[in-house]
Amino acid sequence: MDVESIRLDPELAYQMMALLGRELKSTKKDIGQLRAEAAELQAAGKEVVPSLNLNKEIEELKAKLKVAGGKTEIILLQAERQKLVERAENSEDYARRVSETAESLGAQSRRLRESLGAAHVVCAPECGSTLEAPLVVDPIEDLMERQELISGLKEYKKALLKVEQERDKEFAEKKRLKSMCSDFKSQVEELSGQLNLREQMCSSFKSQVEELTGELNRHKQVLSSKATKSKASVNDAVKIPAQCVSPLAKAQGAANQVPKLPQNLPGPTVQVSAPTTKASFLFFPPLCVRGLFQYLALQTKAKVIEAPKKRKADTTANITQNVDFNAYLAAFKSPAGLPSWGSLLPIPNVSSPKQLEKLFHSVSGSHNPTYLYLPGRSIWDDAQNAALAFGPCLKLCGKAEWSLETSFACLAEKHIEYFFEDEGKIFYAGTYRCHETRRWFPLGIQLGKNISALEMARATASKTQAGTQGKKIQTQYQTGKLKIECLVLECIGFDYSLYEKLRTGYSKKRKAGEDGGSARRSKRNKL
Repeated sequence: MDVESIRLDPELAYQMMALLGRELKSTKKDIGQLRAEAAELQAAGKEVVPSLNLNKEIEELKAKLKVAGGKTEIILLQAERQKLVERAENSEDYARRVSETAESLGAQSRRLRESLGAAHVVCAPECGSTLEAPLVVDPIEDLMERQELISGLKEYKKALLKVEQERDKEFAEKKRLKSMCSDFKSQVEELSGQLNLREQMCSSFKSQVEELTGELNRHKQVLSSKATKSKASVNDAVKIPAQCVSPLAKAQGAANQVPKLPQNLPGPTVQVSAPTTKASFLFFPPLCVRGLFQYLALQTKAKVIEAPKKRKADTTANITQNVDFNAYLAAFKSPAGLPSWGSLLPIPNVSSPKQLEKLFHSVSGSHNPTYLYLPGRSIWDDAQNAALAFGPCLKLCGKAEWSLETSFACLAEKHIEYFFEDEGKIFYAGTYRCHETRRWFPLGIQLGKNISALEMARATASKTQAGTQGKKIQTQYQTGKLKIECLVLECIGFDYSLYEKLRTGYSKKRKAGEDGGSARRSKRNKL
């Protein structure tokens, strides 16, 4: 700013002079300190540089070389000499920089001194005298520039802080993305592990299916061979004399048809009846009659043995095809003391599961037994001492949330009181032991014709869900998409006391507190 003269207030002029004086004093102090440091460094340089008598050191090195006579010490001595030279150069360079800094500060001090000497105080017009002098530096403008610089510095600091914050945010975002990537990698590894495990399970299931198929084929071959042997033994055992066999029977063979005997022999006519066939014949010689009765007895026995297979085939196909499971059922023994099947009487005035539950809780006493009643979901085995109960493998929890059903697993190896339904009436069957069948059927069983798909759907879903999805669940059971599991019930006894209480309605006659009271009703177990 070019100004030849300016009128200032005396108080403002004095303040500016005091400010410039303080700056001059601080500058002089800094210059003195820098000069002292420069003098010290120069003195140190003078002491170091003369000590570097390189010719003398070279002579000493040559002398050492002559004495040592090796190349290794030459390299070491040259390295020491190079270090000394570098130290001298560094000290000289530092002394030079310090002297240059001192000279620049001195020049600044001289300029400030000249500006103070050139400044004149201009008195106010009220004092009656004025002084005009050129101002080299305008203190107000200088203060304004400093304020602008300070404000610019503050803005720069704010911008720098903002940049650092954004950088911190980017770093945090990168860190979060890295953690997400690591989580995704761990999830992918976990899913791949589960996939490998399922593939292994599928391969093991395939191998088991192949083994079971091979065993089934072997058992079929064994059964066919036994059947051919039994037919051959029957043909060998039954040898009817030729005079007792008609020409028509000879032509057709005696393997699949009972031989027709001649009708023109004298004597009374006798009718012999068997469960499978009828034969009319007259008086025979003793050998012929004995052979015919042996043949009829063998035929009757063969039919009795085949009948359970037909009853088993009515349940489910993959149960009857498992030979080991059939052998397991056949090993059950009937306990002693069971009542005859025809003597069992229904429980009076009980026709629904709720009525049965109420009556059972009232008469069962304080030992807290577990009872099982599954209408439409249980069948009898060939023997009356074993039954098969069926339940869902999966249970519908939400609209589309499925979970494993564990009710049968909880009953494994436990004793229960078993009830069954016949023609709308409920009967007590006795005490049974529960056995799991997952070792024979790990993938479940397909629903059979004599198992109610409606009852299975009700057991799969709640009442609300069964109302909306009941038909869909029934269809899935009928088509085989949903599987069922089996619980084997082995008869181990018959509780006559419980049977009599159920028959006579013991809950109406008992006294309060006789067998634990009604407070234990809520603790009964039911599947």
